[in-house]
Amino acid sequence: MSHFDNILVAIDFKATEQAEIDHAINLAKMHQAKLTFMSVIPELPRDAYLEISAMSPEQRLKHQLEQRMEQLEIVSQCAIQDTGIKTECIAVSGIPSVEIIKQVMRNNHDLLMIAERENNSVLKNKLMGSTARELLRKAPCPVLAVHPQSLRDYKRIIATINVSEQKGVNSENLNQTIVSNAIFIAEADKSALSIVSIMPPEASKTSYMEKIKSCLNSNNVIIDDENIHVEVGEPAQVIIDATLTHKTDLLVMGMLSRTGIQGFFIGNTVEKVLDMVECSILTIKPAEFVSPIKLNDE
Repeated sequence: MSHFDNILVAIDFKATEQAEIDHAINLAKMHQAKLTFMSVIPELPRDAYLEISAMSPEQRLKHQLEQRMEQLEIVSQCAIQDTGIKTECIAVSGIPSVEIIKQVMRNNHDLLMIAERENNSVLKNKLMGSTARELLRKAPCPVLAVHPQSLRDYKRIIATINVSEQKGVNSENLNQTIVSNAIFIAEADKSALSIVSIMPPEASKTSYMEKIKSCLNSNNVIIDDENIHVEVGEPAQVIIDATLTHKTDLLVMGMLSRTGIQGFFIGNTVEKVLDMVECSILTIKPAEFVSPIKLNDE
């Protein structure tokens, strides 16, 4: 089963992040993992600093970083008190998505956690901000986007797999990773787990179901047929409808590139799902994914 040892939690103290922090602490306790809390302060043009403060740009940034570090330390102390786990705090300045991805690479984090936005009349169906989207597209590790209304324990989980052949992607390995992650969390939280897969219109449902069961068997998993849902239709809508029908708390899905452009593993299907589902989302990329962000990029 999958196991997370080194979790990075991105916090900007603007989004609704309490659910993210609660889940991070819960996961760290479950996996006996180290938690790193990270916050990135976007750099402003020098003129902007002069307009908002009598301090020099350098002094202003230093002050902001010190304040942010104090905030992170408070979060860290809560995590330690609740679990006794190892924690670390990092506050830096720069482009948030770039700095966070570099941290993932530099320290080999095996899970990145981010917070979805609170849904309201202005942001309706737009729960992912630009930084979150960049992280989902380009981070080399699994990314867990935590819904602001998410419960600490997941009651129902859906894992989406695709057993159709896909050029340039080892679908079997990706499916196994998706399933193993979903099962690990489901067993820990005692969650109900369902499998959803979108079948090509020309495919035989019997043979397609056999492929799904073969994938599950390779993970030593037995799931009743009533919890395996094979559908035909527009993929994003099928997934969105399934999460609503089954009152899903967590959706586990893979991110595949249809473009062949290195680093861009997010297409129209995933974009629509990210905007519309009302649950937390764990996204997993194929092993062959290479992030376009490089550690030596300035």
